[in-house]
Amino acid sequence: MTPVTLTKALIASLRMSRKPFGLAAIATAAQLTMGAPSIAEELTFPEVRASDLNGRDVTLPNDLPGFPTLVLVAYEQRHQPDIERWIEVLDLKDAAPVDWIELPVISNRYRFMAPMTDAAMRGAITTFEGRARTITAYGHRRFIRALDIPDTKEVSVILAEPTGEVYLVVRGAPTAATTAEVETVIAAITALAELASEPPQGQ
Repeated sequence: MTPVTLTKALIASLRMSRKPFGLAAIATAAQLTMGAPSIAEELTFPEVRASDLNGRDVTLPNDLPGFPTLVLVAYEQRHQPDIERWIEVLDLKDAAPVDWIELPVISNRYRFMAPMTDAAMRGAITTFEGRARTITAYGHRRFIRALDIPDTKEVSVILAEPTGEVYLVVRGAPTAATTAEVETVIAAITALAELASEPPQGQ
């Protein structure tokens, strides 16, 4: 079982338990899930060639900044308030538990408006860091198809690795349940990373 598959199995176990956990619990859960299948839906983050608001060309998922990265996806301008709510409830601006980006994914029919769209967003996002975190992509149909997202009516929140492995996809404005789900998965991955970095017992 690969580390990614083990992590996914561990996450599944933790999500079902709904109990507080520490490294000891993580270790126990890992032992219990060694023979379990990975999370049923195997998803791969699609290749996206785009540029951030500073003009830097990026290719996702390779250029995702963290292991993992939280990707906040809006498909229409009206989705921005829901993205802002996710940023607020997860405290991403002040104490982000994980690297994150905003990824507006827009219909290809509006690609000709890209310079105007980016200029408008740069007017609203004035810091270098904020612009570096905002990547505008085009081609929403291919994107949602790859991630088994049924439509673009709601925002998507995706936790993924630069390798393309996807841990979690949730949709819509944050609720108590979806916020807890995202926080649990992030905490599980963080705890597993800490566990992996600890020296073996007796050393």
